Amino acid sequence: MTTALQIASAMGAEVYALSHSDSKLQDAQKLGVKPENFIITKDVKEVAKKYNKHFDILLNTSSGSSMPLETLYFPLLNNLGALVLCGLPEDKLPPFYVHVSIHAYIYMIFLLVSSGR
Repeated sequence: MTTALQIASAMGAEVYALSHSDSKLQDAQKLGVKPENFIITKDVKEVAKKYNKHFDILLNTSSGSSMPLETLYFPLLNNLGALVLCGLPEDKLPPFYVHVSIHAYIYMIFLLVSSGR
């Protein structure tokens, strides 16, 4: 997350950070995220409604098996948007209806970063 936010911010992009709590707000601000662009996703339905089709790219560094693909990430992306998953769960991705991503022309990109194990 660190490098991606720094590069995007340095290039003039409007960067956002999503988190389930405000515990990472200060870290995000140091990386170029404005306080008003720090989104707490506790209420997934409200966030999905407020930021519907707001983003071109979502870079997800979480590897939890409960990532909200259908309920949050897909609705946030514009048509032709890209969801980049940098971390994968130990077991399985959460199930999702693939037609949702096909209908909206959403790209899913898996960027596998190994910890060396």
